[in-house]
Amino acid sequence: MQNMYLQTLCSVFSILYKKNFFTFNRFDKNALQNTNTRIDNLLCLTGLSERRIIKSITVEKIITFAQGFDRVDEKLGELRKLSLNYLANSLADLEVL
Repeated sequence: MQNMYLQTLCSVFSILYKKNFFTFNRFDKNALQNTNTRIDNLLCLTGLSERRIIKSITVEKIITFAQGFDRVDEKLGELRKLSLNYLANSLADLEVL
């Protein structure tokens, strides 16, 4: 379980610091202990799903992935705005004691 968090954490920091990275499934899609959801969500939200290693991708192709972090920054900015709006709206509904 600890390695799963480490993989997700490394991917997060690679995205934030705009470092080329790749990731892989820790478990088979149908496995009982499948914990790929966190990394799936992260890659999908940032538009970096191609960074996931699958059997049909060669090492040469992985190494040559374009960085493409400009579009990632835009998506992260949009997600931050949505989060801040949600928090502001939620807090506005609370009564002050």
